[in-house]
Amino acid sequence: MVAAGPKSKEKNEGMVKLLCYYRSIFRTAENLNHYSQADFREAEKKFLKYILLGRGLNSAEGEMES
Repeated sequence: MVAAGPKSKEKNEGMVKLLCYYRSIFRTAENLNHYSQADFREAEKKFLKYILLGRGLNSAEGEMES
């Protein structure tokens, strides 16, 4: 196994920032009050996967594109 060097850490930093940003978008009062804790975690994972695969949001409104 190869130890992670500075370059790989920098690459991961961008992904971590993206995940934090999109998590904050998903964690609205509506979602927090709607889902149970386990369901929330699962829904959040699906949302992040959807976003990171390029399906995206309408950035002007913060809503899902159709």
